[in-house]
Amino acid sequence: MAMSVSRVFKVLDELSGEPQGLAVSELIKRTGVARASLSRLLADLTSEGVIRADAESGQYLLNIALWKYGVAAIDQLQIRSISWPHLAALSQDTLGYVNLMVRVEDYLLTCESLNTTDRGLTSTLLYRRSPLLASVGGRVITAYLTDSSVIERQFDTLGLSEQDILREFETIRSIGYGMGAVSSRPTFNNFAVPIFDKTCEPVAAISIPRFGPLDDEFMGRALPLAMDTSHRISAELGYDPSHLATLAV
Repeated sequence: MAMSVSRVFKVLDELSGEPQGLAVSELIKRTGVARASLSRLLADLTSEGVIRADAESGQYLLNIALWKYGVAAIDQLQIRSISWPHLAALSQDTLGYVNLMVRVEDYLLTCESLNTTDRGLTSTLLYRRSPLLASVGGRVITAYLTDSSVIERQFDTLGLSEQDILREFETIRSIGYGMGAVSSRPTFNNFAVPIFDKTCEPVAAISIPRFGPLDDEFMGRALPLAMDTSHRISAELGYDPSHLATLAV
């Protein structure tokens, strides 16, 4: 495909945020690419299976062919292979679900969920993406980011109170973890702890959901285990343990 790589990514970026797709006229407006050039680019991307045109509306959408590249990229994440044995042990120790969430720019990717029952340990690949500030897992990551623009970009789109979020960040940094409800499952609550790498930035989070309240008995047992797990994973990623957020006692 003889096309500008930057133009390709402009188109894909715009389509990625539009579940209903975009018309050619809207893509021209958003990307600044001339109609003739954009038409050729769209035709090439369609022929390669990267995008598709809706049969009724004619609007362009991302195609499932892109999925294989995303899956391959996640499978190659170093943090997954490093974290897995630690997360498996944590799930077995807490006898429940343990989720690994990885930061991808302004988004949180829940890529793996482990669960221990009386039948043993199971592991499920999820590939679920959400805005960073939309979940407690994303907020424990964002609370430690040095780039504040990530926060500013999401306030308006998510309709969040800046004052409430900043107050929550202060609490997270003081105790080393965050708590919240699982938005997709109202009967579930969860807490999350951050994972850091050698750059001293948070790159992921461990989330532990639970049916029912996060009572003192559960937190007293599960939280120290989760904190210790995040410390171990962070150390393997090259982070200096002396800089890790510590559990307040």
